[in-house]
Amino acid sequence: MTTSGGSWSTPAAVPAPRPVGGAPASPTPPPRPVSRPWVLLLTGLIGGIALFAVVGPQLLGAGSRSALDPPVLDGSGGYRFIHVDGGTGLPSRFDPCSPVSYVVNPAAAPPGGVADVQEAFRRAELATGIRFVYEGEVDEVPMRERTAHQPERYGDGWAPILVGWVPMAPDEGERVHGAVVGWAAHAPVRNSRGQDLVTSGTIALDAGARSVNPGFGAGRRWGNVVLHELGHLLGLDHSEHPGEVMHATVDQGAGDWGPGDLAGLVHLGREAGCLRVPAPDRVDMSGTGSVAG
Repeated sequence: MTTSGGSWSTPAAVPAPRPVGGAPASPTPPPRPVSRPWVLLLTGLIGGIALFAVVGPQLLGAGSRSALDPPVLDGSGGYRFIHVDGGTGLPSRFDPCSPVSYVVNPAAAPPGGVADVQEAFRRAELATGIRFVYEGEVDEVPMRERTAHQPERYGDGWAPILVGWVPMAPDEGERVHGAVVGWAAHAPVRNSRGQDLVTSGTIALDAGARSVNPGFGAGRRWGNVVLHELGHLLGLDHSEHPGEVMHATVDQGAGDWGPGDLAGLVHLGREAGCLRVPAPDRVDMSGTGSVAG
């Protein structure tokens, strides 16, 4: 299927599997507690005393969804989604009940670049409740078209998210926005329940950028850029509000999630409920994906 986040669409930017070797995985902080309904199930009687089991939504079956208000789709809520299913009115997203792995190609990273990537994923985890697992360093080069299933590199299953710095032709950024120094790509797939979901993706950052500082905060900083591109992978499109990370221009974006970003991420994270993730060999990956800067 085709979707466009930002200004242009390209053939499917698909995921990759799990690295063999590389740096040891960094510990991942626990996800932010989220407000989710719980259910008491009567399991039996002993001596006239009722026994109950407390069951969370994840145990009630994939696809269960908390009682969220419907997402705002016209941008007035401070957020937009890259892809919304026309039938359900819901955005494409990762399964928030399964860990999502990511790897980094540090070959052309600036000083502190890998640390900025890890911090961006940590902030995304706190905002969504999705557990992101750092699987180490790899030599795979980010490309707009990326094979989702690479058993020779990562083994069976969906590939991890790939982040890396590459030389970027001027038009790759300039045709989207003058301040763009990176892009993110992914291709939604459809599971057996007819739900659109994201299983992996790619973040490419401009190895030739010389005016971007490390860290997070005001101005052009790599942490802000990674957080912005990660927002695209999670399903957020550009926001018109300068106080949001997802504002299209780095110079006017925020150094951390803004209120509109967070409002959109609620519909892309754990509070939105679990999704059933299909195996790669049961999915048609010949469609097209999206690229957003």
